[in-house]
Amino acid sequence: MNKTLWRLGLLELAYWIPARLLNHYYHGSDLSEELIWTAFRIISIVLVYRCLKDVIWPPGDKPAVRIGFLALIASVAVVIVAALKADYDLKFPDNVVFAVTSLAVGLREEMVYRGVLQKVLAARYGLAAALIISNVLFIFYHFGALPFTPYNVVQFFVMGTILGLLYHQTRSLLFVAGVHAAYDGIECFSPYLSKPISSAVALSALATVMLVLALKTATARPKTA
Repeated sequence: MNKTLWRLGLLELAYWIPARLLNHYYHGSDLSEELIWTAFRIISIVLVYRCLKDVIWPPGDKPAVRIGFLALIASVAVVIVAALKADYDLKFPDNVVFAVTSLAVGLREEMVYRGVLQKVLAARYGLAAALIISNVLFIFYHFGALPFTPYNVVQFFVMGTILGLLYHQTRSLLFVAGVHAAYDGIECFSPYLSKPISSAVALSALATVMLVLALKTATARPKTA
């Protein structure tokens, strides 16, 4: 386990450091920055998968591929519609590029924080501890990319916990990556309501979903062979 976590930590630093330097020092267009950032994401996805694929998909494990692909297809529709309809300073095709690249964001972050970190920690410390530790680290991962407001910090933790519970129940990395991408598309572009809902209402809704999923997970019957 220690070797896996050390390897994951080094891979994550190899992505996080250049990504944050790019975010801080690059002064080109938003589109060019997003494309460079996405190149980093894709490289990171490939490296994490190649180095830790036996953890992500252990030999003999049968992940829920069908539900994952359906979620991925649905998330593509959600983020593209979101980008096309949003009242945002992006024009076609830039808005579609930003929408599609959110899929790489979802897959990379879910592979690292749910597919490896949560899984390894849960095997040793149990699900509850794994959710807390992995999502505290998930919060710090966003340092330098998004403002560390109280709302954002709580949102990262609550949404990460929701994704962790969904991953625990479905065992589908593609599913949680699709949910992650769809949520990011809606949260960033906010096109589906004439007026964005308040932070308090949004966080209350997320917290309710988290509590329902946690209760369902806690009361689920153990799976038998």
